[in-house]
Amino acid sequence: MGNLKIQASFTEETLTNYEPGTDTEITGTIKNTGTIPAFVKVANASQITFAYSDDKLTPVVAPQPEAVDPNVVKMSYASQSGDYEDNADVLWFVDAAGDRYLLMEAGAVLNIQINVTFDGPLTANQYMDAVIAVKANIQATQVIEGAIQSECGVNASTLESLPLITQAQNRLGRSAATPIPR
Repeated sequence: MGNLKIQASFTEETLTNYEPGTDTEITGTIKNTGTIPAFVKVANASQITFAYSDDKLTPVVAPQPEAVDPNVVKMSYASQSGDYEDNADVLWFVDAAGDRYLLMEAGAVLNIQINVTFDGPLTANQYMDAVIAVKANIQATQVIEGAIQSECGVNASTLESLPLITQAQNRLGRSAATPIPR
């Protein structure tokens, strides 16, 4: 029996007076230092501190950070090289909502780039003068029946490998249609 151990570090960025529709990026490294493969979800952990409580610009009396609306602060993930095939020990998957997941072999190291976009149409007056702390975190689990669903909230059988991964799987002698092991 092996052990599950994932280490991750990400840069963080704090933004004030940003322009809706603009973007930024943060980077990080994810390492599977355990002895078994791991299923990893990279999640948006950004927080926002509003200066106003509503679109009428009513000041917030005691501003407190809160989770951002993922429809306003959107994240997309890729290898820092921009090539999903650059690491044979990491396979990328996507769900119907466009969220990305990783299947990492034991010992795998991935340098990841996270592109962050602030959705202009959804940011109303309340977002003026807000402070956004852009952050990411991970969730990881063993690659076994039920664990992916219970820990990451996704049914592994509904995930699809990213198109470029199909080519990498074929080079590794794996079937492109092979689902994530459960």
